[in-house]
Amino acid sequence: MNMVKTISSVGMASLFLLSLGACSSESSEPAATVTSPKRVSLAEGDEGKFDEPTPGKMTTLFLHDLLNLDERIPLEASGLAIAFDDTFEAPVHVVFDHFEAVATLPINLGTATLTGDEDIDEGYEGLTYDASTDTLYALVEAVEKKKHNEPEIHVYDRDWNRLAKHQVDFELDDFNKGMEGLAHTYIADTLYLLMLCEGNECKTNGEKGEGRIQAFTLDEEGEEWLHVDTIKLPESLHFEDYSGIDLRGDSLIITSQEESAIWMGSLTLELDENGEPDWKIQDEGTIFELPRNNDDKKIYCNVEGVSFSDDGKSIYLASDRRKPDQNKRCEKGDQALHQILLP
Repeated sequence: MNMVKTISSVGMASLFLLSLGACSSESSEPAATVTSPKRVSLAEGDEGKFDEPTPGKMTTLFLHDLLNLDERIPLEASGLAIAFDDTFEAPVHVVFDHFEAVATLPINLGTATLTGDEDIDEGYEGLTYDASTDTLYALVEAVEKKKHNEPEIHVYDRDWNRLAKHQVDFELDDFNKGMEGLAHTYIADTLYLLMLCEGNECKTNGEKGEGRIQAFTLDEEGEEWLHVDTIKLPESLHFEDYSGIDLRGDSLIITSQEESAIWMGSLTLELDENGEPDWKIQDEGTIFELPRNNDDKKIYCNVEGVSFSDDGKSIYLASDRRKPDQNKRCEKGDQALHQILLP
């Protein structure tokens, strides 16, 4: 059943991103030192006022209100991307992990739509927009194969018509602990997809400080994304899980549900002497802790998607639905979009 709903949205302003930190030293004389990411605590802003951001505060707008849907209908937002194209009337795209439909929203005041098939139980965990080809790449967390599980990539045009379905050359440790975020970049005219592992070491029970991004390129036949490299996140980043990723220039941003936090750092993209990609995290980065309640408890427990804005000064976040085993306080910010103006 195809569904299209037209509704009103709100204006979204801009957000300036900072990436601070120091590189760790590996020399033995003197003894090696490992610095930790700088930590910044964010406060809550006024709900729904995306056009009036306050430095250091996070504002929230609920998806049920945006889409004019009954709150009993689950909206498990899992990824978002912004199309950097002036011809898009609604450039903010939000995907869900429990159905195939996509929500599109404007940056400024206007209309928004939910387009796709609610009856297709095939959701996505990540989304990225490639302006050079005017296409959207959607990430399926894991697909069951005969002997293993692996991610899958679906390609869409701007009207959310599926153009292709690609296999991904990567075996997953756990069907429910696969890839949780998707970004892209170009090096020497070659497109690379960057997929974020949900678990440390890309495993279910990996040790903290072992976050991984996997890099892929499309094979000559255009049918499968081949694994070409593994990018290690800083060992000082002791996240229990990783839920969203975006890259703009050398600015890298990653979210964590369990930590209720955002990490920002720098990733350089170069070619080595053999013409192969050489990826390097340049610093320990900065951790921005999402707002807590008066008892210093987490209330934004399900942040998954993250995306830079067109000018690189804003980010938007998407939150999934509260899980049954989570505290009721986690309902405060679930099934929503967020904006943060960093101090």
